[in-house]
Amino acid sequence: MEHSPSQPSRWVDQAGWTFTMASGDDTRVPASTTCAIVGGGPAGLVLGLLLARAGIRVTVLEKHADFLRDFRGDTVHPSTLSLLDDLGLFERFNALQQSHLTRVSVPGADGGQVVLADFGRLPLRHPYIAMVPQWDLLNLLADAAGTEPGFTLLKEHAVTRIVRDGNRVAGVDYDSPELLPDLAAGLTGLLSMDDVKHLDVRVDRLRRWYAPGVLCIGDAAHAMSPVGGVGINLAVQDAVAAARLLAQPLREGRLGRRHGTRYLARVQHRRMIPAAVLQRLQRAIHTLVIMRVLRGEVTTPPPLLGRVLERVPALTAIPAFLIGVGPRPERAPGWARRSA
Repeated sequence: MEHSPSQPSRWVDQAGWTFTMASGDDTRVPASTTCAIVGGGPAGLVLGLLLARAGIRVTVLEKHADFLRDFRGDTVHPSTLSLLDDLGLFERFNALQQSHLTRVSVPGADGGQVVLADFGRLPLRHPYIAMVPQWDLLNLLADAAGTEPGFTLLKEHAVTRIVRDGNRVAGVDYDSPELLPDLAAGLTGLLSMDDVKHLDVRVDRLRRWYAPGVLCIGDAAHAMSPVGGVGINLAVQDAVAAARLLAQPLREGRLGRRHGTRYLARVQHRRMIPAAVLQRLQRAIHTLVIMRVLRGEVTTPPPLLGRVLERVPALTAIPAFLIGVGPRPERAPGWARRSA
């Protein structure tokens, strides 16, 4: 396909999951890539970094010019901190300006504090939640991935639609700044709804996360509530599982062959239950706590709960584990690990 100013750029599948760029003016686009990742959030960048370390050519397309956006979660949970440690990135992360949350507590009926979750009771290398602007984390991941020879990050590249070959996803169309640059330079004002600050909160998930040639993970597969900040942790773990399960089939070109979707199905099979468990927990918190507080029905935890947690403080490790680690934690594969 010829590239012209009136058309978006396109990657078209040649074999397996290899996408080839049509001729055009965007010299930053690699000649080919094995895996195209749409979206440079935590899941996209972690997956891109891990696949690149597996020796796979991977390109991440991010529609924005940078990672500075409102409503990004600023929590980095203990399991993600351990992942950064395994990837040899913790020292760089630890140098970022941040604060640490070691407990979650609320005012009790007697005027004291009721500790609901104590991360210090978890046998982890980093038993706390780090509060750090997510754009700092994303920049760190992008910089680390950029040192891998097969990794490319394309900012201001908005995927507009998928390209199909029969029933299989064979590529993507996208817009980039190199389309009509003279016209774009003269535009000012409100360009899209991305310039309007709004937050859409919902809790849902896809019944099926994959189809021939495509896999959804993170927010694309399961939208999470901000409650507990668990969405980021869950998305990162999706990426780790996907990289471990798909790296070898990608290297060997098996995903583009007959029955290649079985490899994608394994990712959903592994990650569906953790997503469902945490979403059920979030819905329960919304119904039993948040909505009742907003209606003024309750202002403090039930006194019995406060007394139980005070007498058996070890119980605070249970919610700490669900929030900080999750129902099914994922570890970095051996081929992706690095020393600091």
